[in-house]
Parts: sequence; structure tokens; C-alpha cells
Amino acid sequence: MRNAILSREKQADLDFLLHSLPFRTSFKYDDEAGLNEFVEGLLNSVSFFGVSELEFRKRDRCRSKLSVGSLKDVYNRNGIRNNANGIRSLTIAAAELKQFASTVKFNKKNVFVPGEFRNDLISFFEDLEIKPTDVDKLIKVLDETLAECSKGPEQTIAYLQRKTEELGKLRNSPDRGAVDNIPWWKLVAIAIYIGLAIWDIWRCIIRNRCSTAEKVVIKVGHTIASLIMKFC
Repeated sequence: MRNAILSREKQADLDFLLHSLPFRTSFKYDDEAGLNEFVEGLLNSVSFFGVSELEFRKRDRCRSKLSVGSLKDVYNRNGIRNNANGIRSLTIAAAELKQFASTVKFNKKNVFVPGEFRNDLISFFEDLEIKPTDVDKLIKVLDETLAECSKGPEQTIAYLQRKTEELGKLRNSPDRGAVDNIPWWKLVAIAIYIGLAIWDIWRCIIRNRCSTAEKVVIKVGHTIASLIMKFC
């Protein structure tokens, strides 16, 4: 819902947080508090990163002499501050995930067959109003994530840890991973989202309790779509 008093950046932030809310709620388990904190911190950090890129884009559009030294500096400071906030949030989230990984018990006997999940998520991607080449990028991320996370729940958590570290390094780099139509930092964040969705399925398989995983594709799909569209 459009709020007339919000700036474009704050509206994008609000929209992303609202669209990702169903995905957040999938991880509200008392015995997985560390993972819940990770998901909260991850989504908060990504919203900071998205807002920072909108601010940097406003900075880069400043061409007139009037904007140099005034608006341009303000936008630059806003971009730097939001990116720093995102990195801090991600660092805290990564620590929560590490703690969770050290305590969670894995059942290695269960099997996850990714066919239906993959097909459903690809169908979701193909319905997005984005370029065909961007759909190809999303499918590539999906397949790379499935190749790792289909091996088991333990490998899924390890994958989430690696990708979270990669996201932090990208946002700390000179270009912040903000390259290409769907920037690399977004693709890494999307890989983490998909990995979390697969963990949701693993939990369902392990516990023989599937009510929260039935709409996992829709939940993660809306979160991915919001990330792509709201911060562009």
C-alpha cells in the first residue's frame, strides 16, 4: 500500500519488509531461535543494502553544479550509513547462524527430491515482469543452490554460512557488488533465501510436519520479487 508521506526509499523499505513477512514467519520456532534471529537479521540487512543503493543512485544522478557539495554529499552519506547498518546487521545474523549450526541436530537419513520445488519456483520466476535474461540468472542461482542443499540439511546450513560470508564481502567491496541488471549482491541474497526455503522443506521432512512448508515457493518467491523490484 502506497503511503503518500513516505519518500521513495522509505516506501521501498516498507514494501520489502511487508512482502517478506510471510517468509519471516516460516522460521518462528521456539527450538530454532538462532535461525529465526538469522532470518530477521538477514532480511533487515538486505533492506538496508537496498536503501543504500537507492541513495547512491540519487548521488550518481547529481550532475548540476547546484547539487555538488550539497545534495550529492547528503545522498552519499545516506548510502554509506545504510550500507554500514546493513553490514552490522548481517554480521550479527551470521553469528546467530553459526550458533545455530553448532547446536542443531541433523538427520541424514531423509531424502529431498527437488523436482517439484524447482519446477514451481521456475514457474514463479517466469511470471515475473523481468527480462528473459534475468529469469535465466535466477534459474542459474536456483540450480546452484539446489546442487548444494539437496545433499542434506547439514550441507544446507553450511551453504547458508558460506553465502552469508560472501554477501558480507561483496557489500564491503568498493563496488558493493552492485554490478549488472540484477546486481551480484542481490543474486547472493537470493541464493540465501532459496537455501532457507530448502531448509524449511528439510525441517518438514525430518519432523513429518509439512503445514509451514506447503507454500514455501510462494513465500520465498514474493521475497525475491520484492528484492528485485523495490530496490531498482
